[in-house]
Amino acid sequence: MVGVYAGFIDTEMAVAASGPRMAPAQVAARTLEGVESGLNHVLVDERARQIYDAVRRDPEQLERTQQEAWDQRKR
Repeated sequence: MVGVYAGFIDTEMAVAASGPRMAPAQVAARTLEGVESGLNHVLVDERARQIYDAVRRDPEQLERTQQEAWDQRKR
């Protein structure tokens, strides 16, 4: 089993998302590179690396930050 983590992928689902989006083909290519390298977790872009690191460093702080961002969207 391999966990694949990505920020926004350039699909219809992410049309309204702000920030960089990665092409689906790039996600697939990096996933295959990770599988071939024997990785258990494939972090395909910088956003995925940031979130992965934040979860490991201080999950409660990440939760607060994400909640604040969500709350700001509602205004």
